[in-house]
Amino acid sequence: MALVYRLKVATACCAAAAVIAGAIVWGSGEKSKKSDLTDAAKLAPRLSEELAVGKFTSMPMLTYETREKETLFSLQVKPTLDSVAVRPRDIAVLIDTSASQAGAALTLAKRITRDLVSGMAPEDRVSLWTVNTPKATRNLTNGFLNFKDAQGALDGLTAEYASGAVDLKNALEQVTNAFSGKQSRQ
Repeated sequence: MALVYRLKVATACCAAAAVIAGAIVWGSGEKSKKSDLTDAAKLAPRLSEELAVGKFTSMPMLTYETREKETLFSLQVKPTLDSVAVRPRDIAVLIDTSASQAGAALTLAKRITRDLVSGMAPEDRVSLWTVNTPKATRNLTNGFLNFKDAQGALDGLTAEYASGAVDLKNALEQVTNAFSGKQSRQ
């Protein structure tokens, strides 16, 4: 009888431990509010401002004395530079179309790419690439195109589906070779 009682107590303790561990690992079960990309975009300027202001921003010179009584200093130098003329940009967008991107990930990548292309300046150019196995990695725009001409490539991007694997080294070599290297462009 004592053995049966001990087995019941041991089983109850294991069940309680499983419930506690499950609550810790899986959470409380409440649905958390997922942040939208627009919320992150609104927070980004404030975050960059906060990171730009540190404790050394307001102090152009600091001194520090070591244990050996040696005095060290730092001096903040801020040269005034003329603004650089804005140059048109060449932007290469690489989209992973491997099997790991099936579903929402590839859909989101397509949406971000469409938003990026539609928000470009008229003098900017874009080159859209799908990154997959060496045979499936390809340039959808066949070079760099302005945003109006790239719309057709965006339509071709919607036909892409997730399958295969990624050969990133091969893709980066191809994309790097596609840039012209002209000094007049970024």
